[in-house]
Amino acid sequence: MARLRITQNGALVQLFAFEGEAVTIGSGADADVVLAGEGIAARHATLRRDGGAWELTAHAPVRVNGTPASRQRLAGGDVFDVGAYRMELDSTGSEQTRPVVGQRPAARKPEPPPPPQPSLDAARTLEKLFRATRRLGSRVNSGELLSNMMDCLIEVFGAERGFILLSDSRTGALEPAISRRIDPADVRGAISTTVTRRVFDERRPLLVTDADAEDWSKQAASIQREQLRSIICAPLVGEDGPVEGVVYLDSRVRSRFFTERDLELLDAFCHYSVIAIDGARERDQLRRDVDQLKMLNLEEVLKEHNFENVIHRSGAMAQVLDQVKAVAARDVTAVILGESGTGKELIARAIHHRSSRAQGPFVAINCMALSRELIESELFGHEKGAFSGAVARKPGRFELASGGTLLLDEVGELPLPLQGKLLRVLQEGERERVGGTQTIRVDVRLLGATHKDLKREVAEGRFREDLYYRIDVFTLRLPALRERKEDIPLLVRHFIELFNQKMGRKVRGIHTDALEGLVRYDWPGNVRELRNVIERAFVLESTELLSCASLPLDLARDRSPASGAAASPPPVRAPVAAEGPVPTAGGPVLSIDSLPRDFEAAKLEFEKLFLREAIRRHDGNLTEAARELGISRRHIYRRIESLGL
Repeated sequence: MARLRITQNGALVQLFAFEGEAVTIGSGADADVVLAGEGIAARHATLRRDGGAWELTAHAPVRVNGTPASRQRLAGGDVFDVGAYRMELDSTGSEQTRPVVGQRPAARKPEPPPPPQPSLDAARTLEKLFRATRRLGSRVNSGELLSNMMDCLIEVFGAERGFILLSDSRTGALEPAISRRIDPADVRGAISTTVTRRVFDERRPLLVTDADAEDWSKQAASIQREQLRSIICAPLVGEDGPVEGVVYLDSRVRSRFFTERDLELLDAFCHYSVIAIDGARERDQLRRDVDQLKMLNLEEVLKEHNFENVIHRSGAMAQVLDQVKAVAARDVTAVILGESGTGKELIARAIHHRSSRAQGPFVAINCMALSRELIESELFGHEKGAFSGAVARKPGRFELASGGTLLLDEVGELPLPLQGKLLRVLQEGERERVGGTQTIRVDVRLLGATHKDLKREVAEGRFREDLYYRIDVFTLRLPALRERKEDIPLLVRHFIELFNQKMGRKVRGIHTDALEGLVRYDWPGNVRELRNVIERAFVLESTELLSCASLPLDLARDRSPASGAAASPPPVRAPVAAEGPVPTAGGPVLSIDSLPRDFEAAKLEFEKLFLREAIRRHDGNLTEAARELGISRRHIYRRIESLGL
C-alpha cells in the first residue's frame, strides 16, 4: 500500500493511503484526491504504477522538486507541487485509513516541518479578508454594514450563496437580515435551520464538508430540497456577550468546497464583526432618537431657540443679535463670553439654527461639571476595557455632534493636558477614542462659552495660548441682566406666558410694586435667576396677578445692596377681590397687556386701582384701609390727593 503525504504552508493537511494502479488529483468531485484552491484544475494530475515505480502525468502545471514537469518518474525523496499543496509519495508506507479531505488528523508524530512555501491562494484570501475588516470600520448604518459584510464574504470564500441572520431580541428567533444570490422571497426556505440553530445554540462554528455523508442531514428538509453539498456557518458573538446572529455560506456545486482553514477565517471575521455591528446599531439608535426628538419637539425647539424670539429691547442685546447673524453665516469657531445665567447656550443654539449646519445635531457639554478623569472620555469616547468601568464602547460628544455644532460650556475649565488634545483635534480634524487606535474624522463646528477672561487665563498660565487663538476667531460678549434692565418687563411677560402654558394657569399680570422690586434688583444670577423667581411666584400665588407676597423677601422689601439706595417701604400684600382678580372702576381686569406702554404712567394707573380697591373694601374708611396696606393714615391721604382720587 502506498501513501501520499500532503502539506500546505508546512502544515500536514492529509495522509492519503491507497491501493491500485492509478490515483487522480484535482478539484473535481470525481478525483481520488480532492483539493480546493485557486489554480487547481478539476483533473490536475495522475499517478500511475509503472512496475515497481510511480509515474506522474501533469494535466495542468506541476513542479517536481521545484522544476516544471509534464511527465516524470518519481524516485525516493521526490516532492511535487499542485497549486499551494506539496506532495510526497511513500510507496513503502504502512496502511492508513482515508480521512475526509480538509480535516486534520487527531494527532500526528512530531516532525520538523519543511520550509514554509509561499501560497498565492492564501495570500490573496488574507488580503481580501484584510480589506473586508477595514471596511467594517466605516461609519455606516447597520443595513449598509451587513450588506458590505455579505459582499466581502462571498468574494473571499467564493460561496454560491450567503446569508446573515440576526437574533430577534423579543422572540429569540433567527431572522434573515441580508442575503446574496437568491430571490428574497425564497430566503427562509433556502437556509438550513438545523445548521444555523446548532451554531447559534452552541456558540461554535460548523463545517459541513459533505452533506450527503452526514446522517443527520438526511433528516434536514432544506438540505435535501436545496441539494446542498457543503456548508460553513459561524456565530456572531463577542468574548462574553450574547450571540447576536450567524453568518451562513453554502455551495451546491460540490462537496468539500469549504475547508477547516475557511472555517477558522470566517470565525475570526465574525468575532471582529460583532464590534462593528454593535457600533452601527448604536448609531442607528442615536439617529432614531434624534428623529423622534425632532418630531416631538420641533415646534418647541424652533420657538425656544429661534433667533427672532430672543427677548430684548435694550441696545446691548440688539448688538449681540447682530453679531449672531454675522457669526452664524460663517462656519468658524467662536467664544461666547458672559456671566452665569446670561443665556450663553441660548445664543449658541441661535447660531446653530441659523447656520448651514442647522439640520445636524447640537451637542453641549459642561466642562466644569465633569471630573478630570471623565472629561476626555466624554469628549472623545472610549473603547470597551479602556479603563475600569468601561464595559462597552461609548461614542464621545465630538462623534455625536458630527455634521453639527458642539458647544464646550465653561471651556476655560478644561485641564491643560486636555487642551493640547483639543487643539490637535481642531488642527488635524481627527481623533481616537480613549483606549483605541482607529482614527476617526471630525466634522463639527466648535463653539466655546465661558464666564472667564481667557486672555487673563492665558497670561496666568491656566489656558494654552495656541488654543486661545485657535478658538477665539470671534467673541460675543453677553451683557448681564443688570446692564439691560429695560428688558426685565419683557422677560417677565415672556415667563408669565411660558409658565401659564406649562402649569395650565391663567395669570394675567404682575402688581406694580412687585415689578418695581424686580427692576431694582441687581440679578447676580441673571436671566436664569429671574426665570426661577417667576416660576416660584407661580407656585405660591393663587390669584391672577403676581404680588410681592410671592417674591423672595430681598426682592420684595429691599433695594439692591449694590445700588446703595435706601430701603423701600414694607411690602404691600396684593388686593384680592371676593370673586377673582381686581377690576378697574367699572372697567376690565387690569393686566400688563392693558397697562400703558410708558413705565411711569403704568405705575400711576396701577396705584390708582390699588388704593381705590382698598378704600372700597373698607367702605371709605381711610384709617382701616391704611392699616391693611401697612402705611400711615397721613400717607394714604397724601397719595389720594396726589393721584386726584
